[in-house]
Amino acid sequence: MLSLCSDVRDLVLEKENKTWEEAVVHCRAQHRELASIVSEKEQRYATYLSEHANSPLVWIGLRQSRLFGFYFWMNSEPLDYTKWKGGVQPPGYPDSSPCVAMTTGSDPHWTEKPCTEKLNFFCF
Repeated sequence: MLSLCSDVRDLVLEKENKTWEEAVVHCRAQHRELASIVSEKEQRYATYLSEHANSPLVWIGLRQSRLFGFYFWMNSEPLDYTKWKGGVQPPGYPDSSPCVAMTTGSDPHWTEKPCTEKLNFFCF
């Protein structure tokens, strides 16, 4: 686990590889949530923390609606800030229900991944 004081929300990098659903359960067991990233400042902080990840991607609390295909934060925050590769949100197909992870490294962005992949994750 890695966390630093900051003027953004207290993101915690959990350096265990878990599926997206397992990550949600883990965060909630600590009275936290799988993290939403709602500003460029939080994205920069998450990018910094992700340099210490031991997986190439890190789960965040964004998921696609199985029924309607739109993306939503698990904590119901509005999806006003995004960091999709090239600035383009994936089309979002109903029934695919991908989860969203952030890449680590020199080109941080969000990408869809099957929810069953095991990755590090952010709680807040």
